[in-house]
Amino acid sequence: MKIRRKWLLLIMMFVGLISILIWAVLKNDQETVEAAEEQVLKATGEIQAIDVFADQRVSLTKEGDNWTVPHVDQSIYRERVQGFITAMTEMKGEAIDVDRSSVALKFPNVTVKFTNQAGEGQRISVGQMHPNREQYYIEHMERQQVYLVDRTVIETIPLHPNDIVDQRLISIAPNQLQQITIHNGTEHIELQKESPYSDAEALAHISGWYMHEPYEGVYSVGFTPMQEILNGIEQLEATKTVDDESDVGLTDSNFSITFMSENQRKQTVVIGDPAPEQQYYAKVKGEDQIYTLETALLDPYSRPSFDMIDKFVSIISLDVLNQLTIDTSSGEKIRIEVDHKQSSTDQDGKQDFFINDKKIEEQSFRNMYQSVAGLTVDRHLKKEPKTEEADVTMTYEIRLENGDVKTKKVNFVSLNQEEFAVQLREQVMEFAIKKEKVYQAIETIRNGEG
Repeated sequence: MKIRRKWLLLIMMFVGLISILIWAVLKNDQETVEAAEEQVLKATGEIQAIDVFADQRVSLTKEGDNWTVPHVDQSIYRERVQGFITAMTEMKGEAIDVDRSSVALKFPNVTVKFTNQAGEGQRISVGQMHPNREQYYIEHMERQQVYLVDRTVIETIPLHPNDIVDQRLISIAPNQLQQITIHNGTEHIELQKESPYSDAEALAHISGWYMHEPYEGVYSVGFTPMQEILNGIEQLEATKTVDDESDVGLTDSNFSITFMSENQRKQTVVIGDPAPEQQYYAKVKGEDQIYTLETALLDPYSRPSFDMIDKFVSIISLDVLNQLTIDTSSGEKIRIEVDHKQSSTDQDGKQDFFINDKKIEEQSFRNMYQSVAGLTVDRHLKKEPKTEEADVTMTYEIRLENGDVKTKKVNFVSLNQEEFAVQLREQVMEFAIKKEKVYQAIETIRNGEG
């Protein structure tokens, strides 16, 4: 017994020793990695001038709090310039020992010089990309030290004056927009922040934008398409200006995008004919200058309206749902209830969940409810079906923020053997959904009851 205890003690001591050694090694490795990252540019006073020597020279001079580019008449893209300067002054890299000629630093294609108030300069040269394609080799030329630096930092360097000239066609900031109108030659699409829904109904409308046209109803715009539209506004930059005044499809254009701010200020981009090198001719309405835009920049605004909406039949948050009743043409009725309990210590309260009066465990209920909340339409109907007798009806009882209750009804009307038409409002049936999806959702709820 004593021998066993002795061996057990030895084993525990051995395991403890190994654990300490592993911790020490990992700590040492971490400190080594941290030590390898060092500031590339040394702090020698505030930078007053930056010169980029590449295919073309780009010079920036600080005047007061602003940066200017000599001999450039156009406005400077200040956010981009500030991003470049911040990236350079905060740039860190891993100091390495490498043959300069083997990483394209002996005769670099890009060199950047930073000059402070005293006229003292520091230069970095940019070599080739590391094989991992995540870093660049650079050299601090005064110290003759080579570093590996993150590529996103290096790629902020402007290689051409146009890289820091503000060539954005739209000056309205995305967060100031109230409405976007798109004429794409096929559809007239109108997106607005204005919502026809109560706050309770809109809880699940993540994008915060709504499509008011071309449909009769108003539908929530999907989060991803809307983000791409908003993010794309500042990317609508002219590739180049066009001096040729010949017709390039702008006079009778059928593609335009109008952005309207909250104070009713409007700017419209008119799109013309295709231009060489995967571009389109474009201009700002009311201005004479013609530009070219990369075709890819127009992709978010070229989608069909159906691909922009979120397509959910009716997604109501459980936080505001009191009851959902599902009625079928066979006479079956399924009643889903959410009992919202408030307490003095819990502002949001607790919820109990029931299907046909049977209490259901919370996670199981949420999984089942997802089958209904996740129902999405499959296509737009060009014309409504003649019959209006519903095979399935889902009736939602929603509690509003003022304590009132709102009822919302969704009818599923047989369109053909495989599809239902979805009636979200009286006399409006604009979309179709596969019957299989609806019946599967009902089956999931039915099984949950059992």
